[in-house]
Amino acid sequence: MNVKKTLLLVALMSAIAACSESPQETARDVSQAKIEGEQQVAEAKSDAASRVADANAKVDEAQQQAQQDINEKAADLNQELDEERADLTREQADANFDVAVAKADAQLKVARERCDALQSDAKSACESTATAEYDTAIAAAKATRDAYANAADTQENKGSY
Repeated sequence: MNVKKTLLLVALMSAIAACSESPQETARDVSQAKIEGEQQVAEAKSDAASRVADANAKVDEAQQQAQQDINEKAADLNQELDEERADLTREQADANFDVAVAKADAQLKVARERCDALQSDAKSACESTATAEYDTAIAAAKATRDAYANAADTQENKGSY
């Protein structure tokens, strides 16, 4: 029975010896595993950096496009606002003209009534003066309206160079 145990022990020792590496082989395998691990980490870092750079480029491009869209929309809205302001200026000018004409008409009517109280030459001179003042008031109202209309056109066209 001792022989069987001895043979079994020898076989087991041989098997263990055959499975184990020498310290040099183990050191070489550990070194190789470290190198491979470092290469895998470097590749992973490089891949991650590339993906992050691509994502950053997409964000930059989207941001530039968004800013361009904002600028274009702002320009469009400013042009619309300029047109609305020009319309307001024209409306105000027309309203001011209408008031000036109504005022001139009223002043002419009052002046003619005063003139009617006068006699011949004085009446004629009074009516001529009243008519001249009326014509001057109407001409001034037209000039003011036209100046506002020109300002409105300038305002409306300021962004369309």
